[in-house]
Amino acid sequence: MIDVYDDCFDFATLRSFCSFIQGSNFYTQGTDFVQRKDDSALKSTVRSSYDEDDMRNMGWFDTPFYAMLCEKYGIHQKEIINNLVNCVTSSDYNVIHTDRIGGLTVNFFANLDWKVEWGGHLLFMNKKNTDAEKTVLFRPNRVVVFDGVYPHAAMTPNGCCPYFRYTYAVQYQ
Repeated sequence: MIDVYDDCFDFATLRSFCSFIQGSNFYTQGTDFVQRKDDSALKSTVRSSYDEDDMRNMGWFDTPFYAMLCEKYGIHQKEIINNLVNCVTSSDYNVIHTDRIGGLTVNFFANLDWKVEWGGHLLFMNKKNTDAEKTVLFRPNRVVVFDGVYPHAAMTPNGCCPYFRYTYAVQYQ
């Protein structure tokens, strides 16, 4: 299951979310000081971790879209196991990975402006990682809900992109 939703929030809410996210404390995870044997395990990333208080302060729980997610996917009855913002640049590299078997991922594309020419799409692979199964273009105010078992990669923006690519990801079990 890979569901794509567009125009999920009114502009004021979208702007508030983007401002909250861009004002977060980001940190690096991983390292560049060892020889990489497995990119998926040692990939350096820039991210910001959130907890449920951050979600409340951002206003995530107060939106009609969140209410729809609760009704359709039952996320209010699931445990949040990972809650973060990824900040990707054109100098990052792509890593195909899975999130969690049996889990559900909600991925919000958290930029106010984006051009399709900049790339940054979300690529889903088949279970053997031998072919692309679905490509979801990066578009502001888009949310993708998918089963964490699907191999996927947040593709980097190209060198013409003047912005960071922000995605807010919540993983449920």
